[in-house]
Amino acid sequence: MNTENFKILNKLNKTQYYEFLRYAIGLWYYINRKPYDIISWIDTDTKKEYGITSKDSKNRNIRIIAYKFSGKELVDVYKVDTEKDYEQKTFRNESNEVYSAKDFFESIDQNLLCYILTGVLALSDNDIKSLETKYLNGLEIFSSLRPDTLNFIIGAGVNKDFGFADWDKLIEEIRRQIRNIQGISHPVAGVVDELIKFEAKMLNTNYIAPQILKDLDNNIYYKTIYNVLYGNFDPNSTKLSYNSKLVNTNLYQIARICDTQKKQTSVLTFNYDNLLELILKNNFTSTVNSKYRYSKHPKYDPDINIYHPHGFYPYTTSKPRPYSVILSSYEYMNTYLSPRAYARKQLNEQLKFTNILLGNSLSDYEEQKVFFAHHERYLSRFNYIFTTYNSSSNAWMDRYKTIYYLKMGVIPVFFSDYIVMNNFLKRL
Repeated sequence: MNTENFKILNKLNKTQYYEFLRYAIGLWYYINRKPYDIISWIDTDTKKEYGITSKDSKNRNIRIIAYKFSGKELVDVYKVDTEKDYEQKTFRNESNEVYSAKDFFESIDQNLLCYILTGVLALSDNDIKSLETKYLNGLEIFSSLRPDTLNFIIGAGVNKDFGFADWDKLIEEIRRQIRNIQGISHPVAGVVDELIKFEAKMLNTNYIAPQILKDLDNNIYYKTIYNVLYGNFDPNSTKLSYNSKLVNTNLYQIARICDTQKKQTSVLTFNYDNLLELILKNNFTSTVNSKYRYSKHPKYDPDINIYHPHGFYPYTTSKPRPYSVILSSYEYMNTYLSPRAYARKQLNEQLKFTNILLGNSLSDYEEQKVFFAHHERYLSRFNYIFTTYNSSSNAWMDRYKTIYYLKMGVIPVFFSDYIVMNNFLKRL
């Protein structure tokens, strides 16, 4: 790092400096495969310090540990204990000898440094214009650090290849049913729709319409969800057994990867359907267990656990039955209200593994909170989100998406398009 770049770090205040060190060390350990969890507490019984530590006393003093590196080897442990250390950006060893933080910062990859400064510290481009601003190469990191077992967190995007409706279509059909029941005229161009206006005024989301329809007619509510989910889905015409069309779907590749792994695999899906289960059943031999709130524990130990934290509404030739479906605002808030709530707890458990996120843009606020909280505690744990680049006119946004994802402990792996992404999955 040149002198000009180091001046940026010298401008950081105490809080910024503390946050910078935490994230820098977390990323450093992850990329260099050091077996540490960077967490924010000290064991009260053994007094053993783990990674970076922060201890709030009555005086609100913060104490952190940083590391001096020689190449990729841990040489010594240094502490930042005093106000002067923060002001001068120095560390102290056990003998109270002072050592410059500049050497530590020079051991950090230049691109990582840029993302930490712009993302964690919210510094503007003008603040760091002397730094290089290359993209973080998520594909390179994933390829070099890939774990033996891959787990997945998937969203509605993986179902689009099978004709499944998206969220907006589901909500609009729910609104249509409400208007029919209440005798409300359907919206016309240029006229404000009172139902949408009411939803926006209450919550600024689509979540209130499902609660209204559920209260008006419970049977129509569930029938609407099922019909929208599976209205364009025909397992016979779709041919869930092996064929070239199926192989080119990301959901099939997820099933294949899960089936071929030696260790038990975990998939967390925010979808209600059992499409992944059907693909596994028709093409592979692994034992599968679907889990949702109040589901029973299987008598066997499955090869693949598929978690449905927002509920389960499987496709079936017999009378369909919903299980713990979470769709309305009331149900949704209760699902995430407490740390022990099923959806939050299950997502926390899933984040103990290294996951690939597919068909999930991480746009859900409650999901983001779990990611943020988990990464704050375990700074050296990361997940990967497979996504595509923005259009050339909006390419600048990819950098800021990367910054936002990194703050949640997620490394983006960018692909030029979904075909390239699918071809990459085929090689895993």
